[in-house]
Amino acid sequence: MGALLPTEVPRMISCCYQEEYDLMAQVLIRNVDDRAIARLKARAARKKTSLESELRTILVEAARDDRSEARRRAAQLRRALSGRAHGDSTRLVREDRDR
Repeated sequence: MGALLPTEVPRMISCCYQEEYDLMAQVLIRNVDDRAIARLKARAARKKTSLESELRTILVEAARDDRSEARRRAAQLRRALSGRAHGDSTRLVREDRDR
């Protein structure tokens, strides 16, 4: 792909609001790699959904509060490991720090 002329430089993200009370934004992303689009289309097809729906899901998940997801995963891990005996890792941590 050659260099773009100054008049061809794309805006990467464009948002617009349709109505005063309709706060659903539209996002336009230009110059996405064809291979990435093909992978995203395949991902959507595997889930039997549209590309638009899959992209919306990806954006919403990426914008979530990471701490709540970390807390959820930590709780899930605690439940999965409950009742198991765990050794003290203090010696291993010290050995690793002394390297």
